[in-house]
Amino acid sequence: MDQGVKILLFKMPAGRDTYANKLLEILSAPIGNIVMLTTYRRRWIPEEIFNNPRQLEGNKAWFICVDAEKHEVDNKKHFDVKRFIPIREVEITRIEKIKDDINIFVKTGGYIKFNPEELDSLKTELEKKFSKENLPPNERSYIQTGIDLNFKGMSVAADENEIRDAWINIVDVLSETSQYADIPFYRIVGLKDSEGKDVRLKQAPDGKQAMYELVRNREYRLIVECRFPAKAYDRAPVTLDIHHDSSLHISSDLTFSSRIEQKECAIIPEKVGGCSMKIEYSTSRVWQSTLIKFKVTEGTLTYKIRRNAVCLTFLAIIVVLCLLLGYLMEDIIGILISLLLSAIIPPFITRLLTSS
Repeated sequence: MDQGVKILLFKMPAGRDTYANKLLEILSAPIGNIVMLTTYRRRWIPEEIFNNPRQLEGNKAWFICVDAEKHEVDNKKHFDVKRFIPIREVEITRIEKIKDDINIFVKTGGYIKFNPEELDSLKTELEKKFSKENLPPNERSYIQTGIDLNFKGMSVAADENEIRDAWINIVDVLSETSQYADIPFYRIVGLKDSEGKDVRLKQAPDGKQAMYELVRNREYRLIVECRFPAKAYDRAPVTLDIHHDSSLHISSDLTFSSRIEQKECAIIPEKVGGCSMKIEYSTSRVWQSTLIKFKVTEGTLTYKIRRNAVCLTFLAIIVVLCLLLGYLMEDIIGILISLLLSAIIPPFITRLLTSS
């Protein structure tokens, strides 16, 4: 593990369907998105953290999947933990305490690189560090702090190639679990503008959401990737559902049929203000959903000037020609034309620059 990692956040998909779905949301979110984790109840976290949960804000953590099998003994649920699977690095941006629950908002970072053959060693290492009784599925164990564990071979993916390879590795490992055995996985790779430049998510001051800032009537491309692990390929082709506000014009067919494939979703925001879209895929057992929020503005003056450069050049030529005509005519009509153009054209240009 990276030496900077001091916090582990555990979730056990076998515990509830909502936990399984939330893990998929964390897995599919673009880098920089903010997700609220399912609630951590008091009985499942250390008392010192429950008493002062906001001490965790601003810190990096690793989000860990607890791979466990559920069975019943004397009508009571029991869980046998098989492995701990590292998913992503996250940053804790906001914590809210409500009675005996805490809500944790995290900003998604890079996926975690690991060798699947080393996961048994990771479980052994964690049990040595904390003891088996202080790890899931036991009470007071689903958040661990003070970690200074440098586990060989595990690190956070940095560039896009590493991120993609790490994501593929994670979904292939998850596909071996009972909760995710036969489903395809998708992720939001990122958003690009019409010039092919990356658009970054920006965190809101309250730490509870992140938004892409867009310019009205400008086209963007959302890149989505889908992976079919071996046991899920018989589900192909799969179409992801898109739900969006009416102020967004979206053209796309997110239908995937290859083992691994990327597709683009064209987005044109048509109104200024806040809006959102949601990408979803569900089976009879799990539901994968990704909410993406946008803040749409009119854009900067520089962008508007560049966008209207051809029109402005044309107007400038007309002005020069009309003034030249007035000079050549050397009479009252030419002078009046020049004065009239001087009065009409500047306001017209102003309206052009301030419009979309």
